[in-house]
Amino acid sequence: MATLMAASVGQFPNAFPVHQESGDRARGLWDKTFETERARPRKNRKRPPADQDTGATALIGVTIWRLAGTEAESSSAKPRSLEHNVESGMANFPAERVETSTLFREKDRIRIGIEVPHDGFLYVVDCDVYADGHLGDPFLIFPTSKLRRGDNRVYPGRLIEIPSQSDRPPYFTFTRNRKDQVSDKLTIIVSPFPLAIATPNQSTRLDRAQVTKWENLWGAASEHREATSSPQRRRTRAEQEAVEGKRLLQRGDPLPQTIFRAAVKPGSPLLITFPLRIAP
Repeated sequence: MATLMAASVGQFPNAFPVHQESGDRARGLWDKTFETERARPRKNRKRPPADQDTGATALIGVTIWRLAGTEAESSSAKPRSLEHNVESGMANFPAERVETSTLFREKDRIRIGIEVPHDGFLYVVDCDVYADGHLGDPFLIFPTSKLRRGDNRVYPGRLIEIPSQSDRPPYFTFTRNRKDQVSDKLTIIVSPFPLAIATPNQSTRLDRAQVTKWENLWGAASEHREATSSPQRRRTRAEQEAVEGKRLLQRGDPLPQTIFRAAVKPGSPLLITFPLRIAP
């Protein structure tokens, strides 16, 4: 993956401006929203989206995990950089949290953890970004039947990791598609209803016009806050059990490393876009 830092604001209106502050009052309020929704009785989890807290429906929590070591295998010839290579090794490498502003190296292995304090369906789109500001084709990287068997339901306390530790392999690998690639543009959509797209067997190219339509309909300027004490922290037992589906995250469990907030109309999908940078 990589970032949109080399692109102009006009070219990617949904990715900018992105405001970031650490340890401020807003982050504290957002943390409280996650904690409150985690503690809400599960019988209230299936409320109609219109009845959900509007503050909760505007938030998406993201935790990028970087696995120790580097990918030794040669990458397959795929038309994008964020690669899920089924031939890669299966070792369970230690993982640590990193900020979304991290400058990643080629061959770094990562997992993407996502938590949302409301009900919905999760979709993740990946797109290469080049030094001249042009974009590669958008690819749906989640849901696919090979990642979590296509289960893309989200609700408070449910931690989704893509790829999961049970997937093969349990990580993505950064592989530069072209020499002039500077980043990946990651788009996360949480919709109160399933989108009208089939779940593919593996990552698949999307129609560029369709993705642009989603961005125009649901995209908005976003802001994000990083947790100040979490970077480079290893996974806790609670997080491990949550990603294994043994339990839901509860009040007092670790919060997402990065929380994004964007404007969203009641009953509409929430869409955020952010860059992940790759070192020259």
